[in-house]
This record gives sequence, C-alpha cells and structure tokens, in this order.
Amino acid sequence: MTRVWTNWSGGQECRPTATVRPLDDSGVSAVVRRAAERGQAVRPVGAGHSFSALAVTDGVHVDLSAFSGVTGIGGRSGRPTVRVRAGTRIGELHDELAAQELALEAPLELAAPTVGGALAVGMHGSGAAVGSLSAAVVGLRLVDGRGRLRDVAVADLDAARTSLGALGVVLEAELAVVPAGRVHVTRGPRPVDEVLSPDFWEGHLAAEAAVFPSAPTALARWLDPAGESPDEPDDAERAGGERADRANRTERTDRTERERSVGVTVAGATGRTALGGAVVVERALPRLVPRFNRAVSRLARTVSA
Repeated sequence: MTRVWTNWSGGQECRPTATVRPLDDSGVSAVVRRAAERGQAVRPVGAGHSFSALAVTDGVHVDLSAFSGVTGIGGRSGRPTVRVRAGTRIGELHDELAAQELALEAPLELAAPTVGGALAVGMHGSGAAVGSLSAAVVGLRLVDGRGRLRDVAVADLDAARTSLGALGVVLEAELAVVPAGRVHVTRGPRPVDEVLSPDFWEGHLAAEAAVFPSAPTALARWLDPAGESPDEPDDAERAGGERADRANRTERTDRTERERSVGVTVAGATGRTALGGAVVVERALPRLVPRFNRAVSRLARTVSA
C-alpha cells in the first residue's frame, strides 16, 4: 500500500499510486512516457510548502530530490545568471550564490522549498518593485507531457515560467541574479489597519503580512536597504552593542530559543508555523480558531536583523 502524502501544514493530502525518484533526465522521460501509456497523471512534488492542491493526485508523484545543485554561473557583464537544477532547495541556492557574492533579486526567506516548486507556484518576496522568482527565469529545461526533453524557447518562457506544472516536469532553470547586498529585516506584530494600508507595502523594499480572523494584529515582515531602517544603529552604537552583546549572549540566546519555540517571529517566513497550526486547528476543532488566532498575535515579538 502506498503511503499518504501531505503538504507542510497537513491541509492537503493524497495517496499516489507510486512515488518515483529518477536520477537523470532520461529517467524522468521514462516515468512520464510510462504514465502516459497507462493513462495516469504525473505530478512533480517538491518540499510541499504550498497551500494549494497542485501535488494532490492518485497518479504518480515525481520526486526530483536527486536533481540538486548549481550547474553553472555565467551571463554577461552586468547581467549574471545561474543555472540550477529544479530539486535544489532555495536555502542551498542562497548559499551557493552568496559564495560568489551574488543573490536572487526576489527576497525569498523560506529555505526549504525547491527551485522547481517555487517557480511553479510563483513564490515571491512581496516587493512592489520586485517580481516573483519566476520573473528571473531566462531559460528552462523540462520534460513535456510526451516524455520529450525540451529547452524552452525564449518566446515561450512566459507560458512556462509559472506553469503550475501543467507543461511538464522542470529539470533545470537559468535565473538572472544580482550582486549581493545587505538588507535590514524586521519581523513583528503590526495593527491590521496598518498592514492593509498601501503605505505599508510601498514604504519598504519588500513586505508581507499574515492576517488572522479575530486577531487585532497581523504578523508582518518587512525589508529595508541596510542603513535606511530607522531602528538600525550607527557605527558607534553598533560597537557598543557588540560589547553588550558579548556580556548578554547567554540571556539573548535563551530569549531567542523561547521565541523560536513559539514558531512565529524567528526562523522561516513570518507566521508560517502559526499559519500551519491554524490550518490544523481549523480542521480538528473549528470552534477554537478565534482563540488560537488571538493567542498567536499576542505571543509575537518584534525581531530585527
């Protein structure tokens, strides 16, 4: 009997006929052709970090975890690019780019999603002036619905870059990247009225917020260019802060771990664990949702980095 697959929150689940983990391009082609001959649906599955039912199927799951790693960094002067395999985790891609003093233009925070999955669902960093990760696509290699290996022509990229998996199984993407730079990140609770105002979204390099019904505050995250945040210390303050930091490192570590255990303000996207918890609570005990949401907003703390 095949095992039950669930997404990160438990809100989506299915029991695929089979889960296959091909090791190379020809292996993916063989899986797709075989499924087509049997009249089965094929769904590539990444980290399961989407709310949607895209990976839900009673057909075949294609696990691309063997398709990992950066295969090349190139481009031309002033427009660097990176070629990366679809099963690579976003966190791994960040690390590889940082080693080359490069970065994705979209300020993605979640480390676990795969590049292929992030492209398929239009994963973004919530910046008004910056597109989703898919906006960076300048090349794609995929296996289409007939099992043929194809390099997507430039004219067809707009159809393929965020195709929800409908056009085939993406194996590798070439992404435009930018020189690495520093940003100031703040996470914390904000009044719901504030995060619903256009000023909140337009006033930062990137911003996002999770709003919970029955809760008076939203869980927000916003980014500003380094040095432009009103709360960022100057050099003298930073030097003094470093001395104080050494003296209070144990206390701060304990506080951070307490915050981390709440799963709201530290590590991962703002409110991501809380959102997952809300999904689980809503399914199991709907009457507790308002109380849970109010508790989450009270527990949130502001964290800057």
